[in-house]
Amino acid sequence: RSAKALEMRRRIGDKRSVAVSLSNIGNIEKDRGLFDEAESCYREAMQLRKQVGDRFGYVISLNNLGALAFDRGDLQQARDSWEDALTEAEHIGATPLQVVLLNNIGETACQMGKLADARQLIERALTLATEMEDQRAKTEILRNLARLESKEGNHIAARNLASDCLELAKKCQMKEMVGRALQTLGEIY
Repeated sequence: RSAKALEMRRRIGDKRSVAVSLSNIGNIEKDRGLFDEAESCYREAMQLRKQVGDRFGYVISLNNLGALAFDRGDLQQARDSWEDALTEAEHIGATPLQVVLLNNIGETACQMGKLADARQLIERALTLATEMEDQRAKTEILRNLARLESKEGNHIAARNLASDCLELAKKCQMKEMVGRALQTLGEIY
């Protein structure tokens, strides 16, 4: 279906719609583990969005490329893509995307062992999410803070943050995040 929709949109010549289709196909390919195909879709979508001046979509494309690099284990490339996306998101005032990107960059910094950077980025994401009253974003941010505290050896703080994440995930009825919060608690204990 996605390939047919893409072909139809190409014939019509609507570059924005083509970019959306390419992003969707890229997500499917990424989920299937076909990273090269996903990257090709994401890069073409990014170029089309740049051509038509779709700055928000451009940020989405950079975020997708960052997530792909992260899944490939290329943490530096993931961070670079997300930092480029963050710069653009700040210019266009896309605060919800800034929250996601700050959290992603913070998680990556943590995995790279750059714990001070990670804390600053994740706490900045938490501040923005709190200001926006975005409870769903807060759950993932709390989880990343818990993992950071654990990595720093602050196990009591880590357990408290993971418990807060779990409670918020339950309140927001986020089944997947409930599972991830429980996993994080298990890792801490």
